[in-house]
Amino acid sequence: MTEQKIERIISILLKYEHKLSDGYQYYSYEEDVLREIAQNILATIDTAAEVKLDEKDIDHVTSQANVSRERAIDALKKNKGDIVEAIMSLSP
Repeated sequence: MTEQKIERIISILLKYEHKLSDGYQYYSYEEDVLREIAQNILATIDTAAEVKLDEKDIDHVTSQANVSRERAIDALKKNKGDIVEAIMSLSP
């Protein structure tokens, strides 16, 4: 299953376009680099999925950072449930 996910991410990366002022530039990476990128993406997703969020933590981040619930949840997941880091990541 993991290999299928990696292959799917690689196929998405191969289609990635980066718009420049003069048009589109397509990135070309070696297969092993794409595989490493895909594995890092999967590891990040797995880490975020493992984080158990408490409603109080979400409410605290929402009120302290003055952001939407969705942004608070995203920040908490990215910071592995660390409230202080989540708030700091949302502050200018």
